Amino acid sequence: KLLDFGLAKPQAVVAAGFTKAGTEKQLTAEGTIVGTFHYMAPEQLEGESVDARTDIFAFGAVLYEMITGRRAFEGKTKTSLIASIVSADPPSMSSLQPVTPPALERLVRHCLAKNPDDRWQTAHDVLLELQWIAEGGSGAGVAAPVAARRKQRERWAWIALAAVLLLALAGWAVVLRELGRPAEVVKLSLGPPEKVDFAFDRGSMALSPDGKVIAFVGRTGERVMLFVRRLDSMTAQPLPGTNRALFPFWSPDSRFIGFFADGKLKKIDARGGPAQILADAPIARGGSWSSRGVIVFAPNPRGVLHRIPVSGGVVTPLTRMGTRESTHRWPHFLPDGNHFLYLSQQTFGQGQAGDSVHLASLDQPHSSKLLMHANSNVVWADGHLLFHRDRTLMAQRFDLKTLQLSGEAFPVADQLQFLSNSGEAIFSVSQNGVLAYQSGPGGGVSTLTWFDLTGRELGTVGPPADYGRPRISPDGRRVVVDVIDPRSGNGDLWIYDVPRRISSRFTFDPALDVNPTWSPDGAWIVFNSPRLGASELYRKAASGEGTEEMLWKCPTFCAPFHWSRDGRFIAVQVMDENAKWDLWLWSVHDRRASPLLHDDSNEMGGHFSPDGRWIVYTSDESGQTEVYVRQITGGSGRWQVSAAGGYHPVWSADGSQIFYLSQDDELMAISIVTTPIVQMGEAKKLFPTRLKSVPGRRYDVGSDGKQVLINTVTEARPEPVTIVLNWPAELAGRR
Repeated sequence: KLLDFGLAKPQAVVAAGFTKAGTEKQLTAEGTIVGTFHYMAPEQLEGESVDARTDIFAFGAVLYEMITGRRAFEGKTKTSLIASIVSADPPSMSSLQPVTPPALERLVRHCLAKNPDDRWQTAHDVLLELQWIAEGGSGAGVAAPVAARRKQRERWAWIALAAVLLLALAGWAVVLRELGRPAEVVKLSLGPPEKVDFAFDRGSMALSPDGKVIAFVGRTGERVMLFVRRLDSMTAQPLPGTNRALFPFWSPDSRFIGFFADGKLKKIDARGGPAQILADAPIARGGSWSSRGVIVFAPNPRGVLHRIPVSGGVVTPLTRMGTRESTHRWPHFLPDGNHFLYLSQQTFGQGQAGDSVHLASLDQPHSSKLLMHANSNVVWADGHLLFHRDRTLMAQRFDLKTLQLSGEAFPVADQLQFLSNSGEAIFSVSQNGVLAYQSGPGGGVSTLTWFDLTGRELGTVGPPADYGRPRISPDGRRVVVDVIDPRSGNGDLWIYDVPRRISSRFTFDPALDVNPTWSPDGAWIVFNSPRLGASELYRKAASGEGTEEMLWKCPTFCAPFHWSRDGRFIAVQVMDENAKWDLWLWSVHDRRASPLLHDDSNEMGGHFSPDGRWIVYTSDESGQTEVYVRQITGGSGRWQVSAAGGYHPVWSADGSQIFYLSQDDELMAISIVTTPIVQMGEAKKLFPTRLKSVPGRRYDVGSDGKQVLINTVTEARPEPVTIVLNWPAELAGRR
């Protein structure tokens, strides 16, 4: 039983309230004070009539304590405490907490007025006052310098306050529904936990189907992991065993969370416990959990969707690639657990007008139906499909019986955060009327930052932008990197002249140009682009003159990683027919490609030794991704470099060290000699990084081996999440 500040009274006799003789047992004696003294209003203590204004007094006392850390009224005895409540005013909140906004102090002071007639008369009055403050009223009467200092702190104070009110407001909506009255739409802001940032570059938040819990990837310093937070709680709980998590999604019963990490599809109990590995997913792009005990997921950024039993087992392809399609991603099951939606992207780039949403089903694999043109993840809730269009969250009616769209799409929220490099919009919907989304100036912004080997920041290259994979020229004077245009969603290569601090666009094709690498003499740049099919390798003069020359039409998706210093080979990562990654060598002299490593494991990220005899790469053959070294020709031996997980290795220009990233994104270095035998020293931790989450190697090492250029997540604190309770009621006038 929940008793509201001691005011709840029995309205009917219950069995537990009777004596053996059958007479009612009195719960209270006449004149007895029932409740928690510290939060009682004067009229309650004096035995006078009470009403809603008495609750407002208690609310003010609770709010005072939340803000200052002290109770509004104190006393050594009950008598002195009652005297304080009836006749004394509490110390001003600003004297205890100097950053208290004046308007908030005024609101609490009115809540705590001794005379009920002097308080806010209804909870609605309090709500209006809170809204006024949130819209800028808190700065009224404050000198400009003081207001400026307080602005950011006030903002997050209000986010915390909104989270406290969330449960009460959600409960009130339930009460109204039970009474047959329409519930109001309530919007609140939800900030990240203390010392944690939202890491939505690693996937959108995910509301549980029952609308009670929100799961998200959070970044604490340089570490990223899954967090869960009940919407009726002020705290978020990290889930151990979810390091480097990506793209969380829920089971239909709201008990488990599926996610991706370390190149695997995993699941974990939302209450905690060990994570279970289900399948390989080297570079995943979303998953969805069916009520039929099946998970559908995209294991790679190119290719079809796959299915697997939720308990693990055989992975089988589910969808079939159509003409000019390059990727199926962001699956989402409809309530029947059979039909699902997914995003199909075209071969000429991502975020383009040709991208579309399709409907498919488990019982008719390899068959799909085009529903609409869109460029983001799509979800179903309350009779509508929700999706992104032009930075706006849109909704359109969708009938589950006919599986047909109807009417026109209309806006639900503006300035929706959208990650153009993955085609994911940052929003989530429960199945009982809760919507969560993040607004902001645009996702994916990062900086190219120079660091020395101690982690000291040395400067940046270019302005903040949606960067991909930076590569330093052999002479160290230029940097080439793929950049996503926030307006078109298209990716092109740009070259930055480091000494002159000048940038210039290098490619102009409407296709997605990514994964650049320099020739050893700095005269050419090789990259991949899906201009004719799944992917091709192109070469263009680094001077910018002339047009691109196609070197190789890859059998599937491919990406170049490094051009050997002797000029003979280009290391290329190629997806095989089973959606696993292999390492190939493209021969510059023969203009032909052949597989170097092709087996049941995923081999990725090849980088040549300076003498051209060895290659360092990653493989998950041991069950987790580790760094290995092997000869290019003339031997089958290999040596493990990392000891506890590692990826994206780079051989130093002088051949003495191998750099790589640990499982926690720390930059590592290990000394190595290859003659007369391979010998390695002890791996050393250099410094933690804040890598942006994009596929491929997001850093490069300078030719002197003393500086590192890292695609670093922007330090600006992310925008809060907007929580909307009973969001379908807002659609009533727009259907």
